[in-house]
Amino acid sequence: MRTGVPLLLAASLVLAGCAASGAPAPAEPAPPEVRFASGSTTFDAASTGPPAITDIEIDDGRVVFVFTGGGQVNYVGHYVASAVPYDSAVPYDSAVPYDSDTGGGKPLAVHGASILQLDIIADPPPEATDIEVPEGAVSVKVVQSRDGVVQAFLGLPADRPEFAVTTGENTLTVTFDAGA
Repeated sequence: MRTGVPLLLAASLVLAGCAASGAPAPAEPAPPEVRFASGSTTFDAASTGPPAITDIEIDDGRVVFVFTGGGQVNYVGHYVASAVPYDSAVPYDSAVPYDSDTGGGKPLAVHGASILQLDIIADPPPEATDIEVPEGAVSVKVVQSRDGVVQAFLGLPADRPEFAVTTGENTLTVTFDAGA
C-alpha cells in the first residue's frame, strides 16, 4: 500500500509537468471582419406612387440606385459568400434559374472578387422593372421579392473593400474602394 501512494504522487507530477510544458496553446482563428451598413430615408413624401427603382448607374467605385415615387425606404448592406435570393424572391432576369417547385432562388451568377448584398426594404415593396445594367468591372443583379425586399447583388472587383451607403435626393449610393 505504501508503494501505491508514491507511485500515484509521481504520476501526478509527471502529468502536471506535461500540462505546463511551455508549449503555446493553439491560436484561436480570428473571426471574420464584418462590414455592414444600414439606414433609412424618405423619398418625395408628396409623391402619390410607391418608391420604384428606375435606374442603376455604375461608376468607378460607385453604384447609384435611382428612385421615383415616394415613401420610406430602408436598406441593409453586407458581404455574402454567394448571391442567393430569399425563398420567395423572383429574379427579374428570365435567364436566371428559379426553382418554382420550392419557391426558392438558386445562386445567381455575380462576377467579382466579392459580393455585396444590398437589401432595399419598403412597404409596399419597391419595384425595379426593366433596368438595364451596363457591363463593366462591377456586376449587378437585382431580384424582386414578394416580401417587401428588393435584393441587389454587387460583384465588386476587390476583396471585400470598405463600403458606405449614402442617400441623396431620390438615390441610394453605394461607394467602395474599387482598387482595394
